[in-house]
Amino acid sequence: MRSLLRLSFVLMIAGGVVTACGETKDAGSAPDSGTHHFGQEIQLEGSLPRVVINQSVKVPVSVRNTSNFNWAPAGDHPVRFTYHWFDKDRKEIVHDGERTFLSEDLPVGATAKLTATVSAPPAPGDYTLHFTLVQEGVAWFDDKGAKSMDIPVTVEGQ
Repeated sequence: MRSLLRLSFVLMIAGGVVTACGETKDAGSAPDSGTHHFGQEIQLEGSLPRVVINQSVKVPVSVRNTSNFNWAPAGDHPVRFTYHWFDKDRKEIVHDGERTFLSEDLPVGATAKLTATVSAPPAPGDYTLHFTLVQEGVAWFDDKGAKSMDIPVTVEGQ
């Protein structure tokens, strides 16, 4: 009986090793960013509302997919609209801005209108709002050479 249990245990472990060795990268895994061209076109739709310290504003934008892959709003590595804040000396104040989700897949060449939520920095002053997209867990589009959109903003005190 012990021999049978040992054999079963060995077979279970061996089966796990074979499965692990035979695994392939599934479609939901992070793509090799070397095979992807990260492209984006971003436009402000209307004017930027008044921006006050520590408050959130809604900013209407349109984004066009100029990448060579479809942007998925869900899954392991969704594409999301976001931003960075830079101060007047171009020092990054906020790296991970709030994310705005796409409502559906955005195919190559397609455009979507979004209402981005932007949270203002905690101190008044002159800043640059730097819009870009990010494929979560893969890359920031602007880090891969995609043209971002910079908007000069005066953040007001309360």
